[in-house]
Amino acid sequence: MYDDIANARFFRAKSSGISSFSEVKRAGNWVIADIDGDLYQLVLDGERDILTTEATTAEMATAFSQGNAFGAGHMHALVDDLLPPHPTPKVSGAEQSNTSIIFGEVMVKFFRKLEPGINPDVELLAGLARVNCSYAPRLRGYTTVDVDGVEYVTAMLQDFVADAREGWELTLARAQAGAELTGEATLMGEAVAAVHRDLKAAFGSEMVSNESIVAGLAQRVDTLVAQAPVLSDYAEAAQKLYARAAEGNTEVQRIHGDLHLGQILRTTDRYLLIDFEGEPARPLAERRELMSPLQDIAGMLRSFDYASQVAGTKVDLSEPFLTSAGISAKDPLLAAFVLDKALYEVAYEANNRPDWVPIPLGAVERLTQPFMA
Repeated sequence: MYDDIANARFFRAKSSGISSFSEVKRAGNWVIADIDGDLYQLVLDGERDILTTEATTAEMATAFSQGNAFGAGHMHALVDDLLPPHPTPKVSGAEQSNTSIIFGEVMVKFFRKLEPGINPDVELLAGLARVNCSYAPRLRGYTTVDVDGVEYVTAMLQDFVADAREGWELTLARAQAGAELTGEATLMGEAVAAVHRDLKAAFGSEMVSNESIVAGLAQRVDTLVAQAPVLSDYAEAAQKLYARAAEGNTEVQRIHGDLHLGQILRTTDRYLLIDFEGEPARPLAERRELMSPLQDIAGMLRSFDYASQVAGTKVDLSEPFLTSAGISAKDPLLAAFVLDKALYEVAYEANNRPDWVPIPLGAVERLTQPFMA
């Protein structure tokens, strides 16, 4: 049943297929469907999703150009020029959990799995726009729909940077070519620090104890060990590292939440941060919580390690990145976040890409070695 949808990249339960499917809301071919208890946004021709077809994207262009939502719902326009005149649509191949379509200088992201309330991608970009942040794409507008009295964000329109290169692809290419990367790391640090400052200005911050943060990390260890038994040798040392980071207080605020080299774009003079939705697998409420900016920093450091291993050459980005971002490499809380990320990566790779386990496991070994009995 609905094999086309079950095999789509945006469907998050591919291994189990689709057990139940029912339409919740429809306008023409546009449908919100309850699939195994989750709401998904689709455009259906029979049992086939046709959201990315030429006919559908032409309908989208017409709706957005007139200031309307596509399908059903309401357009929240933040600028006068939502779309350029007579845009030629192009489907982006970069998205996994959502579907993005480029209309000239505008990118429209359709959220496939819908969750009630404001989407963090929309919320954070709107906040960054309020404080005139120049290190993230401009949000042009977004659409919402009411389902049984509950509002859902269905799509967002933002600036598309046509000449930008993805940070992961650029870093690998330069590393494999033996090119200098210190300058790139410095620009990355500037961008991340600027976005953190602007998110703090837009949404505020508060102080919490390091102990409260570390407690959450410590609780995850047993779960991750169960998912990847190879981690059992490092569990005790991990808890010791976390205990070292428990002293003092730290500032928490809204952050990117899923930052790595694939979430930054290199323009002619800077990097931009993109995809502020947070980790798609985490509940929406968790993704909207105030967190330490060091969590984003840790994500970048782990991404640098992956880039170095994949490129087959040492990629020395961490030191210039941290210096530019104004972060101490010796911060115990940063080490705790990096270890937490590496532990998660081992569990993920063990269950999805076993050949990649040595990359994060090597980081776990390096971080826990001083705490081994």
